Parts: sequence; structure tokens; C-alpha cells
Amino acid sequence: MLAADLLLLAVCPCAQEAPAALERGQVARWDGGALTVEAFEAYLGQRLRGQSLGVEALRHLLQIHLVEQEAAARGLRVAPEALAERVRRAHEEITKTGVDVDEFLARRGLTAADFEKLLADSLLHEMLARQDLGRAPEEAVSNEELLAWTEQRLSALLAQAAEAPPGHVLNAPPFVVTEQQLGAVLRSALEHEQLLGYVHDVVLAQRADAWAQEHGVELDAAMIEEELEYQRRKAEESGVTLDALLQAMGTSVAQVTGNPSFRTTVLLRAWAQRRYDDAWFAALAAPQRQQLEERFGARREVSWILLRASAQKVDPLDLSFEEAAEELARVGASIQSAEDFGNAASKYSEDEVSRLRRGRLGWLHRRDARADPAVTAAAFAAEPGRVSAPVRTGEGVALLLVTASEPAPEEARFRDDVRRGLLAELRAEILAQARLGTLYD
Repeated sequence: MLAADLLLLAVCPCAQEAPAALERGQVARWDGGALTVEAFEAYLGQRLRGQSLGVEALRHLLQIHLVEQEAAARGLRVAPEALAERVRRAHEEITKTGVDVDEFLARRGLTAADFEKLLADSLLHEMLARQDLGRAPEEAVSNEELLAWTEQRLSALLAQAAEAPPGHVLNAPPFVVTEQQLGAVLRSALEHEQLLGYVHDVVLAQRADAWAQEHGVELDAAMIEEELEYQRRKAEESGVTLDALLQAMGTSVAQVTGNPSFRTTVLLRAWAQRRYDDAWFAALAAPQRQQLEERFGARREVSWILLRASAQKVDPLDLSFEEAAEELARVGASIQSAEDFGNAASKYSEDEVSRLRRGRLGWLHRRDARADPAVTAAAFAAEPGRVSAPVRTGEGVALLLVTASEPAPEEARFRDDVRRGLLAELRAEILAQARLGTLYD
């Protein structure tokens, strides 16, 4: 169970020291606002409750409570020598990874006492499962058996979480978990980059609400439906329905539209529509217009087969660019249909993400941040339906197949796509103007 012991560290609520620019107890400050630890935790709990991350954090919280309460009821105690041995083994495993134990704990905001408590809980968990299985104290308990012990007790509690009142994620005494408590676990579990993204969302929400109030913009059903329709279209372009995509993420349309981040997204769309209005398009110089057409105009649906290559071999099995091109030429000669191409991509491609999708990269524009410029250039030069010659990229060599082609959209749709596409620039501008400082910079 040592691996599980270390896994628990990722969800242990912990304190983090604020930089000098922040006051004690703050996660972020910006012009016109500040975010306290408590408010941020409540935000995380509200936003992620019911989603995969939130459910997993709730499971860990409940597992700890279950173990501690059940152990207390049975009068179980961890022997000091058993805990010392578990701590020793944990230190040994951490050191094997090349990380100093103190550094390992500091990264997670844990003290030695926090660490020992987590390991003691894991020992209690094993003792409880061992008792219920009728095993002797020295007999081992597998991870699967520990999981089964927990699942038997958690399933009913998790089912009740859907009925929790506002501010709570579970209200089934003695198991009561507030959104802030859930958020505290999430704040400790998530990487700094993820937490920074959520802080950005809080700031953007405040700024978007202020902009909407200043300009008399009110969120209405038409704006919500327009955004949902856009999300449906983007999901379908990836070969799935929006409902299926959200279900895989552990959420639903109703949960999404009720989430504060959805309101912010819709308001920022409205902001972009006014920022990049018809007068803005009319004032574009020819080079600027061309760049936008390359980013948001004509597009092609592309699949590929990638073989990685390098100019200098490090391993005898590495391929040079020339060898990769020769190998792909042989593969390409055997392909007679899109079905053949998909089969070959699944078998040979070394790009794992697209390989699992039978080589499908999706819809690409002439200038597309998701693809190597050599790939987009070759895709727009290729004849749809025919396998390309080998194309050298920054990663290696690829075969391409253009499976569909669309011309530039009519002007109204083009302008809408531009406004949506420039949303990232608008977000960055808003955050820069806010002069934001955070715990996660």
C-alpha cells in the first residue's frame, strides 16, 4: 500500500507561503480586487463539484473520514513501531526517485507530522480491511481489497452528493462536506499551472461582470443557446456529440450552463463582439486581413502518419529523416483508401494522440497553432483523397491524407469565427490590465 500512501499526499490540505506582494491569507491581488484562500477554495469546490476532479477529491476526503471514524469505533490504534517502519519505507521510496524527503514534503506544503498522519491513516485502513476479511494481523491486504472495502461504504454516500444543498457537496451526517472543504483538497491536489488558470477565471469573471454592467449587457437565453450551439458544432467536428463529451468529463449541459465560468465565457464573447465590430474589420489593412483569413478562413480535415526522426542518431534504432521518408514511402504505396490509411496510422504512427484516433488530426487552417507549418502547407497543397508524399516536420516525417475540404466561410460566419478565435488575446489583455499577482506565479 506504499504507492497508495504517497498518492494520498496529493490530496492533503496544506498551507502555502504567500509572496511578499500578497497579504497573509491571500491567493491573488489585482487592481480592484483580491482573492482570499477561503474564497478561492469555495470557488474551486463550487466549480468542480460533480465533475471528475471534484468527485475524486470527495472520495479521498470521505475515505479518510471513514477510516478514522471506523477505527475509533473499533478501538484500533497504530503501533508506534509499525508507523516508524512505514515512515522509513516511505522515505526510502521517495529517495529512490532522486528527490530529497524534505523537498518532497515542502512541495506539497506538508510537515513531518502531516506526513505521519497520512501514513497512520493508511495503516488503519489496512487494519480495518484485514479485520473484515478475517485475516491475521501479519497477513497482507491487496490494493484491490482495500479499494473494495472503501467502495462498499462510499457508493451510498456519493449517491447522496447529488442532493446536497447549495454550499455543500455532501450533507449526510456525520459525513458533511462543504464546498470550501472540497476546494481545500483540490487546491492542494492541483498543479500550480492549473490553479493559476482558475485564478485567472476568477479575475476574468469580475472584469466581465463589471464590463457587462457598464455597457448594460445582460445574459439572456439567446446568448446561452448561441454559445451551446457553438460548443455542439465544435464537438461534432471532433466526431462526438456535446452530451457525450460532457458525460466523459463527468458533467452535463445543465451543470455547464449553471457554472460561473460559463457565464464568464458568454460575457467575454459579447465583449469580443463589440471589441471586434464591423468597423474594426473594415479598418483592417490587407496584410492583417490575410493573416486572419489564414487563421480562420479555408480549412482542411487532415489525418497523418508520423515517424519520428532526427539528424543525429542517439540510439541504433533511431531513424534519420531519409530513413523515415523511405519507410513511409513504402507504407504509402500500400494504401488504397481512407480505411487503409486509418489502419496504417493505428499500426505505425508514433504520434500517440492521433494514433488512437486512426491518425485523425482534425480540421486545420493554413496557419494553425496545433500543427507544424510544414504540415499545414502540405495539407493545402495536397489533392484531397490522395496520400501525400512524405513531409518533413520538426518531429520527423509524415504522410498526410486530406479527407475533406471547406472554403472560407461567408463573411458573417468568418467574423464570428475571428471574434471567437481572438478571445485568447482579449483574455490576456484583460489580465494584463488587471496587474495581477498570485501565489502561483
